[in-house]
Amino acid sequence: MLEKLLEGRFPDELAAEKALRQIQFPFSMTGYAVLVLQIVETEQKSSSVSNTQIQHSVLLNFITGKYPEVVTHSVNYQRIVLIYHADPAGLAAPQIDADQLRLFLADKGHTNVRIGAGNTCHGLTEVCRSYLRACFSLARTPGAESERADERKGEPAGALYYPLDIEQKIISMVSMGDATETQAALQHVYQQNINCLMQQEELIHVFLSELVGTLVKAIDAAGLTDSQESEAAASLLQNQLLTPDKAFQAIKDAYLRVCLQIRQNYRDSTSILIKNIQEYIETFYMDPSLSLGKLADRFGLSEPYLSHIFKERTGENLSNCLERIRINNAHALLSETGMSIDDIALKVGYYSADTFRKAFKRYHGISTAMYRSSTRSA
Repeated sequence: MLEKLLEGRFPDELAAEKALRQIQFPFSMTGYAVLVLQIVETEQKSSSVSNTQIQHSVLLNFITGKYPEVVTHSVNYQRIVLIYHADPAGLAAPQIDADQLRLFLADKGHTNVRIGAGNTCHGLTEVCRSYLRACFSLARTPGAESERADERKGEPAGALYYPLDIEQKIISMVSMGDATETQAALQHVYQQNINCLMQQEELIHVFLSELVGTLVKAIDAAGLTDSQESEAAASLLQNQLLTPDKAFQAIKDAYLRVCLQIRQNYRDSTSILIKNIQEYIETFYMDPSLSLGKLADRFGLSEPYLSHIFKERTGENLSNCLERIRINNAHALLSETGMSIDDIALKVGYYSADTFRKAFKRYHGISTAMYRSSTRSA
């Protein structure tokens, strides 16, 4: 039941309440929040598994004794999830203060326990968001990166392989929405660990958890923490029961979806940007100073980038677009009014009549005088 709650797999509040009543879940009238406790192993796996399991048991006994109303869930022997009552409005104190708990654990000698705190939420169907935020927080806990770096220094054969530079490369590729390179990097590092760990399935799952942590960081860096993909990432933490290959495939699929989402967001945001630029040109084309440089400043972009994305999305150079709009607006003035060429040139955004004449002939292949004459005779 708790797995479904943390993964956000209940369709609505009523379904969640009905299921959780079976385990006597303590419902809140205000809201909930999640803490994640992670035991960081300080010794080699072969000699520290039993010690970690003992510490896990000690922590569970302490928490259930000190916080009897708090719901605890063991993801594995290294990670404990706490679900507790909290008020999103901040009018009532939460059942657990993360900072006080952190200090208390350190005072009791649990200095290798890191804590990630999630946001407060109103309903049961939002608990998965708080859990995911707690995972984000855990990934950014001070010391998390240095601990990983220390663990990887001088690793012997058969040890987990996941250098920090590879992780940063993966995050960078995800942020660009580069699905092909991301998938290739994931496959490479997974194969490296399969070869090194020699069927040590427990260590392989530890590595897979690291990949999930990297995905969480990439989602956070891309600003997708409130997206559907961010919620789906939380469920990957529950893949301990799958075979390594199936768990890895699920992780690869999640990375692919995030890359595609980032690419789609880029296309959507670029489409809006191009539309705004086109509307701006249509409104201010009569300004002779309007140019690529001025538009770049107006929209906070570099000139090369603006020129590139405009051509990429419209198939037309920005300067050609500006000239087309100016010439098209000159058509009516030439054919329907008696304005002089000098006045028309200024009206449509040219500094001089000579520049306007050259642009008009370049665009139509005929002079302004011939165009005016042909439209009036027709």
